Amino acid sequence: MRTSSFTRPWSGAWQTALLALLMASGAAQAAPRYRVLDLGLLEFHSTSNALDINNRGEIVGWSLDGVPDGDRIGFLWRNGVMQAIKSPDYRSSSAEGINEHGQIALTGFEGDGLFPPSAYVYDSGSGRLQRIPTPSGFGTAVAINNAGHVIGIGNVNGPAEHYLYDGTASSRLPENLAFAFDINDADAIAGYRNDGRPAIYQDGTVTALSSQRGQAEALNNRGQVVGQLEPTDTEPGGLFLYSDGRLQLLDTGGRGGFATDINEHGSVVGTLEDNTDGVTTRLPFVYRNGTLQDLNTLLTPEADAAWTLIEANAINDRGWIVGMGELVGGADNNAFVAIPVPEPGAWALMLVGAGVIGAVACRRAVRHTLP
Repeated sequence: MRTSSFTRPWSGAWQTALLALLMASGAAQAAPRYRVLDLGLLEFHSTSNALDINNRGEIVGWSLDGVPDGDRIGFLWRNGVMQAIKSPDYRSSSAEGINEHGQIALTGFEGDGLFPPSAYVYDSGSGRLQRIPTPSGFGTAVAINNAGHVIGIGNVNGPAEHYLYDGTASSRLPENLAFAFDINDADAIAGYRNDGRPAIYQDGTVTALSSQRGQAEALNNRGQVVGQLEPTDTEPGGLFLYSDGRLQLLDTGGRGGFATDINEHGSVVGTLEDNTDGVTTRLPFVYRNGTLQDLNTLLTPEADAAWTLIEANAINDRGWIVGMGELVGGADNNAFVAIPVPEPGAWALMLVGAGVIGAVACRRAVRHTLP
């Protein structure tokens, strides 16, 4: 077919733009590199660990005084500053979870275990600390969703009785839910049943995810769940991802460990345990687009020279990962945040930029061919 001279430059320019878009898109799908920030320590402390992060980049965890019988204090890290979060009447605390509004699930406790812990919600915006009215009056707070609903153990003096706090009152979770680890915005709860099988509780029903024993550690708002399965005589065990009614084992190279969090894009983080010659090494991992990788192999040269990362505990929707690592030459371990370079948002800007460049090239090509 005969082609107009007006269409050839237009087509060539769009081919160039399309190639740029495809190249950028392919790069965006590849595993990013990560720069690593040291979150630091509270004053006079020697070790810290980051447990959760929201999409604003606010991070919670704990910092430990390394002296014998030293206190463990919960912290909030934001805008480069680590702030202590203490609970009244307790020497120690731990900030376990944070939502998008900056509300934090906090547990106050005594290190010697002689006095039962108490659960709190700390509002980082107002500075208000509210004690959660658990069924027994004591307990822990392990996770919080964006509605401010909290789960934890509400009875620490006998059999574990888990509760759901709806912002006003607490209710006991079903007896056949033996443990609760995470909660999403629909109040679906991940844990395991009394028979040891990983399970989800929602709308009054506890549903097992497998016939094997194990536990569901975390879930997102899409209903995807991650956790671990114990092997049987006939079935393998390992880390799993449950999605769209199907459970699949992740390829960990035969290593055990824990899957600790999943974001809204289905990216999973956790920690593997590699046992070689009787020595156990912890390896933080990220699972993305069907591939599981050791986070230490994805660091920028600067981060790789400074850090050995030990565990990955949480990931936000921007792909930021938090956990604990060892600084080269350091005596103890510090909390970190690993930030992808470039971030997914930066790739989107690059794609838009490539499209604009292509459009400009097209217009220029047309001008050159018009009489």
